[in-house]
Amino acid sequence: MLDMINRSHTNPKKKNTRKPWKWMLADSLIVGLIATVASMPSTIPSVAECWVMFKAFLGSFIFQVAVERGLKRKK
Repeated sequence: MLDMINRSHTNPKKKNTRKPWKWMLADSLIVGLIATVASMPSTIPSVAECWVMFKAFLGSFIFQVAVERGLKRKK
């Protein structure tokens, strides 16, 4: 997401290098917050709904960090 705004990790040859950790974490935090808001009920959430929101945040955050780090399947 932040690639569209901040291209500071692009080298002079216009080839992307790996993003710094702070940008990876910021991207992952944004995706996690989107997942949390998407799972939020329209009323005041109960403890069970807060747990679901937390799991949505944590799952999407960890998945996005893995995607940003470039984890790949073994062949």
